Amino acid sequence: MEVNKIYNEDCLETLKRIPNESIDSIIIDPPYGVLNHKIETNLNIDLLFSEYFRVLKNDCFISFFGQMPTIINFIVSAEKHFKYQDEITWVKRSATAIYLPLIRQKETILIYKKGNAKYNCTKGPFEDVKIPLVLIGLYDYESIKRYISAKISGKSTIKENHTLKRNDLAFKDYTNGGDRAPDNVNFTNVWSFMPQNKVSNNKIENNVKHPTVKPLLLINRLLALTTKENDIVYDGFMGSGTTAICCIEMNRKFIGSELDTEYYENALKRIEIKQSTPSLFVGSEYCP
Repeated sequence: MEVNKIYNEDCLETLKRIPNESIDSIIIDPPYGVLNHKIETNLNIDLLFSEYFRVLKNDCFISFFGQMPTIINFIVSAEKHFKYQDEITWVKRSATAIYLPLIRQKETILIYKKGNAKYNCTKGPFEDVKIPLVLIGLYDYESIKRYISAKISGKSTIKENHTLKRNDLAFKDYTNGGDRAPDNVNFTNVWSFMPQNKVSNNKIENNVKHPTVKPLLLINRLLALTTKENDIVYDGFMGSGTTAICCIEMNRKFIGSELDTEYYENALKRIEIKQSTPSLFVGSEYCP
């Protein structure tokens, strides 16, 4: 099976050609069954999860997005084959489905495992893990204020031990001004990322033309959590190609399926741009 390739076909057709226990991680954003849109296709969920179990290596993870009420169907199938690991709430910080009585502002990510899988990376920079949440605590505010003050005055020495590509909050300690939170803190099970079309500064990424495109930074974190460098990741609902782009960014390999020809071709264009102009895409700040 050729890697680093998206196949323009039903995911079950791709899965048939994938050898047993050859995939290191599965990340899928399947149809939720709640939209009046062409992405909503009929799925044989039990057959899908049976195939996922077959192709996934032992001691590895499968992650999937969903929302009520249809996510229950995926959970029922997942429970037949895999062990539950974690439920993550993605807080979008931007309203979607504004036509609903209660505007939707979150989605669920469920992580299951085959065997005794262990997370690869469970920590990130304090500013990224804690500050983007819905409420910002006083300590977070004081930490930012000290950093900005030191930058403006030039009087404090700032030791930097990592670089966040999307902002300037990469720092370690102040020689004056007091201690701050440690550089790396554990991820919580609430992740806060703006939708991709709300965070990108370039026209290409603001014109993805897919109704459920996921943020690059969110998928980067999911890859950091559940995979290692050079792992092979399978995405059976590749959509606009976000998983593939993040695999390139994070030094992973990918195999994808996308049934819709329009989205398939758009994903290929995004991957080509990523490979030729990496600066157009938000970088990863997480461990390998």
